[in-house]
Amino acid sequence: MEGVLVRIGDVIDRVITWSEGEELERAHELKARIEDMRSGNEPFVLIVQDEDGNSAIIHPNTQKSAPIPYEDRME
Repeated sequence: MEGVLVRIGDVIDRVITWSEGEELERAHELKARIEDMRSGNEPFVLIVQDEDGNSAIIHPNTQKSAPIPYEDRME
């Protein structure tokens, strides 16, 4: 889970290097939010869509749900 947040943070870091104005401000806001999520200060939901069943989130509070039909994922 943390790896996903790290990757998103890395992308935001790259955006920060070339953006300006409102875009730069928004990138800094998103970066701070990602850091809050990583530190556990901001709760969030991660939805894993894995048709083959190769992914798993191993945690006692993980909630399982039925797969989303292919047609509904394309919206």
